[in-house]
Amino acid sequence: MNWLSKVLYISAMGFAALSCVDENNLGNTSIVEEGPFSKYFDWRTTQQVDLKLTVLNAANKPLERIPLAVYTTNPFILTPDGQEMLSETSDEAMVFKGMTDASGKIVLPITIASRFDSLFVATTFPGVPNLTPIAIKNNAVDVTIGGSTI
Repeated sequence: MNWLSKVLYISAMGFAALSCVDENNLGNTSIVEEGPFSKYFDWRTTQQVDLKLTVLNAANKPLERIPLAVYTTNPFILTPDGQEMLSETSDEAMVFKGMTDASGKIVLPITIASRFDSLFVATTFPGVPNLTPIAIKNNAVDVTIGGSTI
């Protein structure tokens, strides 16, 4: 390719790129129109949930070092013989895994998809319910697992 061909080629590409600019919108940075639901919809796809879990024994004393996992969907499935087991896809729904502190608590913020309005807390520790469904209220979860029911 000779020098003149290169110059003509570059000029043609520049002309093609600049000819696609809409001159009516050069100063307008907002081209999204407000719809009828705009004042009710915040366009967020995630939500931050303040998670506070407490695990107690039957005497209402805190249990430390209890392994817990938090899921956005029920992580258990029933086997043909009626036993519960973790599903193969449970890792995809897990949003947190950890252990309770000396006061039997786990306190932290988590970020999940905004479509979820409940969470599931699972454990394999004996004497503690293995699955606890909990509702998210005002972007917070504060639940006690175990303890006496009297």
